[in-house]
Amino acid sequence: MPPVAFTPVAAICMLPVAINSGKVWPKSGKLIPNKTITISILPPVKPGMEAVEFTSFIEKEIYNELGLIN
Repeated sequence: MPPVAFTPVAAICMLPVAINSGKVWPKSGKLIPNKTITISILPPVKPGMEAVEFTSFIEKEIYNELGLIN
């Protein structure tokens, strides 16, 4: 997984988003027509987390949500 671009001193809430477009348009594959892509906007994350803690938290939240929408 590529590194997350994150400024640990951000003074704003982050709004995580989970999207299951990989089920419809895989990295190495053909676009599957007539399928629905679901976008979930998750609860805001308040500022103050260190970069490693933030990344771990966001990954867990997004993957949990993807498990629900896939």
